[in-house]
Amino acid sequence: MDAYSIRFRLEEIQIALTALRNGTFLFKKTRSPSPEPVYDSQGKRINTRENRKRDQLLAEQRALTQQAFKINPTFKPPPGYQSNVKKTKKIYVPVKQYPDYNFIGQIIGPRGLTQKELEKTTGAKIAIRGKGSVLSGKERSTPAAEDDDLHVFITCDSEEQLVKATKRIEELLVPIPDGNNEHKRKQLELLAKLNGTHVGSSFLLNENLKRSNVTCAHCGEPSHPTLDCPQRKRSKPVLEAEYEIFMHEVLGTPVSNLSQPEPHLDEAYQAFLSQIGGGFN
Repeated sequence: MDAYSIRFRLEEIQIALTALRNGTFLFKKTRSPSPEPVYDSQGKRINTRENRKRDQLLAEQRALTQQAFKINPTFKPPPGYQSNVKKTKKIYVPVKQYPDYNFIGQIIGPRGLTQKELEKTTGAKIAIRGKGSVLSGKERSTPAAEDDDLHVFITCDSEEQLVKATKRIEELLVPIPDGNNEHKRKQLELLAKLNGTHVGSSFLLNENLKRSNVTCAHCGEPSHPTLDCPQRKRSKPVLEAEYEIFMHEVLGTPVSNLSQPEPHLDEAYQAFLSQIGGGFN
């Protein structure tokens, strides 16, 4: 776009912004579906049709003005022009009230994935700053900020993004007991998948979950998953034979093949006997 086209479009944007302020802007008759309403702390909706249009025009104005500056460094920006001013907010972490609660883990997540998801869904930049946010021995990027109490620092371009990010962060700063913390359970499940230790169920991730649907495929016991079976190195025939002997001693039930002890041996032990040429006769 040449300098003349940029100047002409900037004048159009300025007229449109003035019309929005005066309430005389003419919207198109056809309109796309409105997004879900977003409200500020006073209950006022901030993503109205007018606000969305204004944000769109201001973003275009900033981009065109930057292009004009590259073409002509002495270019005079439009009246009321502001460079891309970021909106910021501090949300303090209640570590003094709950010193043993892992708030940072709730927000950062395994390998930083929770933080990345928060930034993607809200459009805001989210950082942990203040005392305790940097490991001892590591260099601080912003020393002044690190002397403050522990807090979450939100940076974004619009009020809508700020409200969304604030809501998500404040939800994570409410302590929840481990047994009821679904967010933490999902984080642990994700970590298990990343580490390759996930067993296909959430059995090991929360002791308070029901275990009635978890049955060991090796010994048939419902008290543990297959990978945790203490008898996993022993063959199933050996386990069945030992169970028959146990039932015989307790209830007097008949036991099959008692005269042939070899099947009752552990398979690894049988292999050892065959290697040395021994065995039971």
